[in-house]
Amino acid sequence: MVKLFGLRLVEGIFNDGAAVREDEHFLLAGAEAKHRPKPNEEDEMNKEIRKQVKALEKLRLPSVRLEHVQFIDEAQARRARDLGLALCMQPNFSVESRDYADRLPESHLRSLNPFRMLIDRVGFQPGKDLLFGSDGMPHGAAAAWQWGLFPVHEGQRLSSEELSAGYGPALPGGKTVLLVVDEETKRVESGDTTPNSSR
Repeated sequence: MVKLFGLRLVEGIFNDGAAVREDEHFLLAGAEAKHRPKPNEEDEMNKEIRKQVKALEKLRLPSVRLEHVQFIDEAQARRARDLGLALCMQPNFSVESRDYADRLPESHLRSLNPFRMLIDRVGFQPGKDLLFGSDGMPHGAAAAWQWGLFPVHEGQRLSSEELSAGYGPALPGGKTVLLVVDEETKRVESGDTTPNSSR
């Protein structure tokens, strides 16, 4: 295992920052927010993203995916794009702009999950180099669509097509979750599940 910045792999879970596994050339960036973020935590995550992108410029590993870059800024995004890195983010984490509104400055809340900047200004493409859902959507697909379609901040908004592309196609033999989207009430709910056809 290659370690970056002295961080470690604990019971198969990447904790507190970045690590690279040689077998998959996999990078986890940022810190998983299993605690209440401090007001300066975005700045710390941005520093880590900068360090990791700089290290990757030197390493030139194939097929690298940056995970949990929910506070990535435009300069970092452009460097990542130039290096051919993929970003993996969680649309359902946009809920944190609501949940942490009492603890974080408005500038931090607005910079969380900057999907419009990534897609419209930097050129990331959902499903190609902007991927969603590596956390397995613990709250289900409806939560991801809820916060993608109806986020707190406009810069977090995704279309249904972008969400579908970012999560990828349903696998044959799996199930398709039907979602009911109510534009008027801005609510997304899960409907029935149906088996996918196996081709």
